[in-house]
Amino acid sequence: MRVVSLLPAATEIVAALGMLDQLVGVSHECDYPLEAQAKPRVTRCAIH
Repeated sequence: MRVVSLLPAATEIVAALGMLDQLVGVSHECDYPLEAQAKPRVTRCAIH
């Protein structure tokens, strides 16, 4: 499963569940945990 988090709280939950390896993108507001800062930043939403 691949996860993109658009909410900082959701990013923290993903980390708490031990799923950071499945996190493939975060919003510009996600700054915790530190590992999340290394993930690609999602700056806009689009449905293709």
